[in-house]
Amino acid sequence: MTALCGLAGTFWQLAILRVGVGVGEAGGTPPSHSLIASYFPPEERSTAMGIYGSGTQIGVLVGMLGGAVIAEQMGWRSVFFIFGLPGVLVGLLVFLVVKEPLKRAVPDPRSMLEDLTRLWRIPAFALISFATGFTALAGYGMGTWFPSFLIRVHGLTLIEAGLVLGVVGTLGSLIGAISGGILCDRLASKDARWQLRLPSVGAGLSVIFLGLFVLWPESQQWQLGEYRIPYAVVFLFFGGVVSSFWIGPTYAAIQTLTPDHLRSQASALLMLLLNLIGLGLGPVIVGALSDLLEPEFGAESIRFAMLISLVTVVIGSILYWMGGEKYRGAITQVSP
Repeated sequence: MTALCGLAGTFWQLAILRVGVGVGEAGGTPPSHSLIASYFPPEERSTAMGIYGSGTQIGVLVGMLGGAVIAEQMGWRSVFFIFGLPGVLVGLLVFLVVKEPLKRAVPDPRSMLEDLTRLWRIPAFALISFATGFTALAGYGMGTWFPSFLIRVHGLTLIEAGLVLGVVGTLGSLIGAISGGILCDRLASKDARWQLRLPSVGAGLSVIFLGLFVLWPESQQWQLGEYRIPYAVVFLFFGGVVSSFWIGPTYAAIQTLTPDHLRSQASALLMLLLNLIGLGLGPVIVGALSDLLEPEFGAESIRFAMLISLVTVVIGSILYWMGGEKYRGAITQVSP
Protein backbone atom coordinates (compact mmCIF):
# COMPACT_ATOMS: atom_id res chain seq x y z
CA MET A 1 0.00 0.00 0.00
CA THR A 2 2.87 2.38 0.73
CA ALA A 3 4.32 1.87 -2.75
CA LEU A 4 0.89 2.35 -4.35
CA CYS A 5 0.73 5.80 -2.76
CA GLY A 6 3.35 6.82 -5.29
CA LEU A 7 0.83 6.14 -8.08
CA ALA A 8 -1.91 8.34 -6.59
CA GLY A 9 -3.22 10.93 -9.03
CA THR A 10 -5.58 12.84 -6.73
CA PHE A 11 -5.78 13.83 -3.09
CA TRP A 12 -8.58 11.35 -2.36
CA GLN A 13 -6.70 8.48 -3.97
CA LEU A 14 -3.71 9.25 -1.75
CA ALA A 15 -5.95 9.58 1.31
CA ILE A 16 -7.63 6.21 0.71
CA LEU A 17 -4.29 4.50 0.15
CA ARG A 18 -2.91 6.02 3.35
CA VAL A 19 -5.92 4.61 5.22
CA GLY A 20 -4.97 1.23 3.78
CA VAL A 21 -1.43 1.68 5.08
CA GLY A 22 -2.81 2.43 8.54
CA VAL A 23 -5.04 -0.64 8.51
CA GLY A 24 -2.15 -2.86 7.50
CA GLU A 25 0.18 -1.46 10.14
CA ALA A 26 -2.44 -1.67 12.90
CA GLY A 27 -3.28 -5.25 12.01
CA GLY A 28 0.34 -6.34 12.21
CA THR A 29 1.14 -5.35 15.79
CA PRO A 30 -1.09 -7.69 17.86
CA PRO A 31 -0.08 -10.92 16.09
CA SER A 32 3.56 -9.78 16.17
CA HIS A 33 3.38 -9.40 19.95
CA SER A 34 1.80 -12.84 20.25
CA LEU A 35 4.47 -14.35 18.00
CA ILE A 36 7.31 -12.80 20.01
CA ALA A 37 5.76 -14.06 23.25
CA SER A 38 5.69 -17.58 21.82
CA TYR A 39 9.34 -17.45 20.80
CA PHE A 40 10.76 -15.86 23.95
CA PRO A 41 10.32 -16.95 27.60
CA PRO A 42 9.00 -14.40 30.13
CA GLU A 43 12.48 -13.56 31.41
CA GLU A 44 13.53 -12.38 27.91
CA ARG A 45 10.29 -10.89 26.60
CA SER A 46 10.83 -7.29 27.66
CA THR A 47 14.11 -7.16 25.78
CA ALA A 48 12.53 -8.76 22.70
CA MET A 49 9.54 -6.40 22.83
CA GLY A 50 11.82 -3.41 23.34
CA ILE A 51 13.87 -4.29 20.28
CA TYR A 52 10.69 -4.83 18.27
CA GLY A 53 9.30 -1.50 19.50
CA SER A 54 12.50 0.29 18.57
CA GLY A 55 11.75 -0.48 14.94
CA THR A 56 9.23 2.35 14.97
CA GLN A 57 11.87 4.83 16.10
CA ILE A 58 14.36 3.56 13.51
CA GLY A 59 11.69 3.89 10.83
CA VAL A 60 10.89 7.46 11.87
CA LEU A 61 14.56 8.44 11.91
CA VAL A 62 15.36 6.85 8.53
CA GLY A 63 12.09 8.03 7.03
CA MET A 64 12.51 11.66 8.05
CA LEU A 65 16.15 11.98 7.03
CA GLY A 66 16.14 9.65 4.02
CA GLY A 67 12.72 10.72 2.84
CA ALA A 68 13.71 14.37 2.76
CA VAL A 69 16.81 13.63 0.66
CA ILE A 70 14.95 11.33 -1.75
CA ALA A 71 12.08 13.78 -2.18
CA GLU A 72 14.46 16.62 -2.94
CA GLN A 73 16.52 14.62 -5.45
CA MET A 74 13.90 12.36 -7.07
CA GLY A 75 10.46 13.68 -6.13
CA TRP A 76 7.86 12.69 -3.54
CA ARG A 77 6.54 9.69 -5.50
CA SER A 78 9.95 8.06 -5.35
CA VAL A 79 9.83 8.22 -1.55
CA PHE A 80 6.81 5.92 -1.50
CA PHE A 81 8.33 3.52 -4.04
CA ILE A 82 11.73 3.28 -2.35
CA PHE A 83 10.33 2.81 1.16
CA GLY A 84 7.33 0.70 0.18
CA LEU A 85 8.62 -1.94 -2.21
CA PRO A 86 11.26 -3.41 0.16
CA GLY A 87 8.41 -4.08 2.58
CA VAL A 88 6.96 -6.59 0.12
CA LEU A 89 10.25 -8.48 0.07
CA VAL A 90 10.58 -8.36 3.86
CA GLY A 91 7.01 -9.63 4.25
CA LEU A 92 7.71 -12.53 1.90
CA LEU A 93 10.92 -13.32 3.79
CA VAL A 94 9.09 -13.37 7.13
CA PHE A 95 6.40 -15.64 5.66
CA LEU A 96 9.00 -18.11 4.43
CA VAL A 97 11.44 -18.03 7.35
CA VAL A 98 9.45 -17.33 10.53
CA LYS A 99 7.48 -20.42 11.47
CA GLU A 100 4.19 -20.32 13.32
CA PRO A 101 4.84 -21.70 16.82
CA LEU A 102 2.73 -24.48 18.22
CA LYS A 103 -0.22 -23.21 20.24
CA ARG A 104 -1.91 -24.89 23.14
CA ALA A 105 -5.45 -26.05 22.49
CA VAL A 106 -8.12 -23.54 23.49
CA PRO A 107 -9.59 -25.00 26.70
CA ASP A 108 -12.99 -23.33 26.51
CA PRO A 109 -13.86 -21.52 23.27
CA ARG A 110 -15.84 -18.34 23.97
CA SER A 111 -17.14 -15.34 22.08
CA MET A 112 -14.89 -12.30 21.59
CA LEU A 113 -17.00 -10.31 24.06
CA GLU A 114 -16.55 -12.99 26.71
CA ASP A 115 -12.81 -13.05 26.05
CA LEU A 116 -12.51 -9.27 26.39
CA THR A 117 -14.56 -9.33 29.58
CA ARG A 118 -12.25 -12.01 30.92
CA LEU A 119 -9.24 -9.79 30.21
CA TRP A 120 -10.75 -6.80 32.00
CA ARG A 121 -11.31 -8.92 35.08
CA ILE A 122 -7.54 -9.23 35.46
CA PRO A 123 -6.71 -6.24 37.73
CA ALA A 124 -3.14 -5.95 36.44
CA PHE A 125 -4.37 -5.83 32.84
CA ALA A 126 -6.79 -3.00 33.58
CA LEU A 127 -4.15 -1.01 35.47
CA ILE A 128 -1.61 -1.47 32.66
CA SER A 129 -4.14 -0.38 30.05
CA PHE A 130 -5.14 2.83 31.81
CA ALA A 131 -1.56 3.61 32.87
CA THR A 132 -0.45 3.33 29.25
CA GLY A 133 -3.38 5.43 28.08
CA PHE A 134 -2.73 8.25 30.56
CA THR A 135 0.99 8.43 29.82
CA ALA A 136 0.29 8.32 26.07
CA LEU A 137 -2.17 11.20 26.42
CA ALA A 138 0.64 13.59 27.30
CA GLY A 139 3.11 11.81 25.03
CA TYR A 140 1.01 12.18 21.89
CA GLY A 141 -0.34 15.54 23.01
CA MET A 142 3.07 17.10 23.58
CA GLY A 143 4.67 15.33 20.62
CA THR A 144 2.10 16.77 18.23
CA TRP A 145 2.76 20.31 19.44
CA PHE A 146 6.56 20.10 19.85
CA PRO A 147 7.20 21.63 16.39
CA SER A 148 4.90 24.58 17.14
CA PHE A 149 6.54 25.01 20.55
CA LEU A 150 10.05 25.12 19.10
CA ILE A 151 8.99 27.54 16.37
CA ARG A 152 6.78 29.86 18.44
CA VAL A 153 8.72 29.91 21.71
CA HIS A 154 12.33 29.13 20.73
CA GLY A 155 12.19 30.91 17.37
CA LEU A 156 13.42 27.95 15.32
CA THR A 157 12.67 27.55 11.65
CA LEU A 158 10.61 24.61 10.45
CA ILE A 159 13.77 22.87 9.21
CA GLU A 160 15.58 23.42 12.53
CA ALA A 161 12.59 22.09 14.49
CA GLY A 162 12.43 19.05 12.23
CA LEU A 163 16.12 18.29 12.75
CA VAL A 164 15.84 18.62 16.52
CA LEU A 165 12.79 16.37 16.80
CA GLY A 166 13.84 13.93 14.09
CA VAL A 167 17.32 13.30 15.43
CA VAL A 168 17.42 14.19 19.14
CA GLY A 169 13.91 13.13 20.15
CA THR A 170 13.78 9.97 18.04
CA LEU A 171 17.28 8.87 19.04
CA GLY A 172 16.37 9.20 22.72
CA SER A 173 13.24 7.11 22.23
CA LEU A 174 15.21 4.46 20.34
CA ILE A 175 17.75 4.12 23.16
CA GLY A 176 15.00 4.08 25.78
CA ALA A 177 12.97 1.35 24.09
CA ILE A 178 15.92 -1.05 23.91
CA SER A 179 17.59 -0.22 27.24
CA GLY A 180 14.24 -0.26 29.06
CA GLY A 181 13.56 -3.81 27.90
CA ILE A 182 17.02 -5.05 28.88
CA LEU A 183 16.92 -3.33 32.28
CA CYS A 184 13.42 -4.64 33.01
CA ASP A 185 14.38 -8.27 32.35
CA ARG A 186 17.27 -7.96 34.79
CA LEU A 187 15.24 -6.27 37.52
CA ALA A 188 12.12 -8.42 37.10
CA SER A 189 14.18 -11.61 37.39
CA LYS A 190 14.73 -10.65 41.04
CA ASP A 191 11.35 -9.04 41.75
CA ALA A 192 8.45 -9.40 39.30
CA ARG A 193 6.99 -6.09 40.43
CA TRP A 194 9.71 -4.29 38.47
CA GLN A 195 7.94 -5.38 35.29
CA LEU A 196 5.65 -2.41 35.87
CA ARG A 197 7.67 -0.42 38.37
CA LEU A 198 10.28 0.38 35.75
CA PRO A 199 7.68 2.01 33.46
CA SER A 200 6.44 3.86 36.56
CA VAL A 201 9.92 5.19 37.34
CA GLY A 202 10.48 6.06 33.68
CA ALA A 203 7.22 7.99 33.53
CA GLY A 204 8.07 9.85 36.73
CA LEU A 205 11.51 10.82 35.45
CA SER A 206 10.03 11.92 32.14
CA VAL A 207 7.89 14.47 33.97
CA ILE A 208 11.09 16.05 35.32
CA PHE A 209 13.03 15.99 32.04
CA LEU A 210 10.15 17.08 29.81
CA GLY A 211 9.15 19.73 32.33
CA LEU A 212 12.68 21.14 32.15
CA PHE A 213 12.57 20.97 28.35
CA VAL A 214 9.37 22.99 28.29
CA LEU A 215 10.48 25.56 30.89
CA TRP A 216 14.13 26.06 29.86
CA PRO A 217 14.86 29.67 28.75
CA GLU A 218 14.61 30.08 25.00
CA SER A 219 17.50 32.55 24.96
CA GLN A 220 20.05 29.78 25.61
CA GLN A 221 20.99 28.18 22.30
CA TRP A 222 23.95 26.69 20.45
CA GLN A 223 24.84 27.91 16.99
CA LEU A 224 25.86 24.92 14.86
CA GLY A 225 26.75 26.33 11.48
CA GLU A 226 23.60 27.90 10.13
CA TYR A 227 21.33 26.09 12.60
CA ARG A 228 20.27 27.08 16.11
CA ILE A 229 19.90 24.32 18.69
CA PRO A 230 18.27 25.18 22.06
CA TYR A 231 19.99 23.96 25.23
CA ALA A 232 16.59 22.54 26.14
CA VAL A 233 17.01 19.67 23.67
CA VAL A 234 19.35 17.97 26.17
CA PHE A 235 16.31 17.43 28.41
CA LEU A 236 14.24 16.38 25.40
CA PHE A 237 16.78 13.64 24.69
CA PHE A 238 16.77 12.25 28.23
CA GLY A 239 13.01 12.66 28.39
CA GLY A 240 12.75 10.54 25.25
CA VAL A 241 14.95 7.86 26.82
CA VAL A 242 13.04 7.42 30.09
CA SER A 243 9.58 7.98 28.59
CA SER A 244 10.21 4.97 26.32
CA PHE A 245 11.04 2.60 29.17
CA TRP A 246 7.42 1.41 29.13
CA ILE A 247 7.47 -0.10 25.63
CA GLY A 248 9.17 -3.46 26.20
CA PRO A 249 7.99 -4.12 29.78
CA THR A 250 4.36 -3.20 29.13
CA TYR A 251 3.90 -5.23 25.96
CA ALA A 252 5.70 -8.18 27.57
CA ALA A 253 3.55 -7.96 30.70
CA ILE A 254 0.34 -8.07 28.68
CA GLN A 255 1.51 -11.20 26.87
CA THR A 256 2.60 -12.91 30.08
CA LEU A 257 -0.71 -12.17 31.78
CA THR A 258 -2.86 -13.76 29.08
CA PRO A 259 -3.24 -17.32 27.77
CA ASP A 260 -2.00 -18.19 24.27
CA HIS A 261 -5.34 -17.87 22.53
CA LEU A 262 -6.02 -14.38 23.95
CA ARG A 263 -2.64 -12.76 23.37
CA SER A 264 -3.44 -11.06 20.07
CA GLN A 265 -6.76 -9.80 21.40
CA ALA A 266 -5.10 -8.50 24.57
CA SER A 267 -2.50 -6.60 22.55
CA ALA A 268 -5.17 -5.22 20.23
CA LEU A 269 -7.22 -3.98 23.18
CA LEU A 270 -4.19 -2.25 24.70
CA MET A 271 -3.33 -0.61 21.36
CA LEU A 272 -6.94 0.51 20.97
CA LEU A 273 -6.94 2.25 24.35
CA LEU A 274 -3.49 3.72 23.74
CA ASN A 275 -4.64 5.28 20.48
CA LEU A 276 -8.12 6.33 21.62
CA ILE A 277 -6.90 8.03 24.80
CA GLY A 278 -3.42 9.06 23.69
CA LEU A 279 -3.68 9.91 20.01
CA GLY A 280 -7.40 10.71 20.09
CA LEU A 281 -7.50 13.02 23.11
CA GLY A 282 -3.90 14.13 23.71
CA PRO A 283 -3.37 16.59 20.83
CA VAL A 284 -6.89 17.98 21.20
CA ILE A 285 -6.54 18.62 24.94
CA VAL A 286 -3.13 20.30 24.63
CA GLY A 287 -4.38 22.43 21.73
CA ALA A 288 -7.53 23.43 23.62
CA LEU A 289 -5.51 24.35 26.71
CA SER A 290 -3.18 26.46 24.58
CA ASP A 291 -6.13 28.34 23.08
CA LEU A 292 -7.64 28.82 26.53
CA LEU A 293 -4.40 30.26 27.93
CA GLU A 294 -3.49 32.37 24.90
CA PRO A 295 -5.30 35.58 26.00
CA GLU A 296 -3.18 35.57 29.17
CA PHE A 297 0.16 34.21 27.94
CA GLY A 298 0.22 34.80 24.17
CA ALA A 299 2.71 32.59 22.31
CA GLU A 300 3.83 31.18 25.67
CA SER A 301 0.44 29.49 26.08
CA ILE A 302 1.68 26.34 24.33
CA ARG A 303 4.44 26.06 26.93
CA PHE A 304 2.02 26.02 29.86
CA ALA A 305 -0.50 23.80 28.04
CA MET A 306 2.16 21.10 27.62
CA LEU A 307 3.27 21.54 31.21
CA ILE A 308 -0.28 20.98 32.47
CA SER A 309 -0.64 17.85 30.33
CA LEU A 310 2.22 16.22 32.26
CA VAL A 311 -0.25 15.71 35.12
CA THR A 312 -1.61 12.72 33.19
CA VAL A 313 1.87 11.18 33.16
CA VAL A 314 1.95 11.41 36.96
CA ILE A 315 -1.37 9.56 37.05
CA GLY A 316 -0.01 6.93 34.67
CA SER A 317 3.12 6.51 36.80
CA ILE A 318 1.00 5.88 39.90
CA LEU A 319 -1.15 3.32 38.06
CA TYR A 320 1.93 1.49 36.80
CA TRP A 321 3.33 1.30 40.33
CA MET A 322 0.02 -0.03 41.67
CA GLY A 323 -0.04 -2.58 38.86
CA GLY A 324 3.32 -4.01 39.91
CA GLU A 325 1.87 -5.72 42.96
CA LYS A 326 -1.15 -7.01 41.03
CA TYR A 327 1.11 -8.29 38.26
CA ARG A 328 3.30 -10.30 40.63
CA GLY A 329 0.23 -12.01 42.03
CA ALA A 330 -1.37 -12.61 38.64
CA ILE A 331 1.56 -14.26 36.86
CA THR A 332 1.59 -17.09 39.37
CA GLN A 333 -1.85 -18.06 38.02
CA VAL A 334 -1.00 -17.86 34.29
CA SER A 335 1.19 -20.28 32.39
CA PRO A 336 3.96 -18.66 30.34
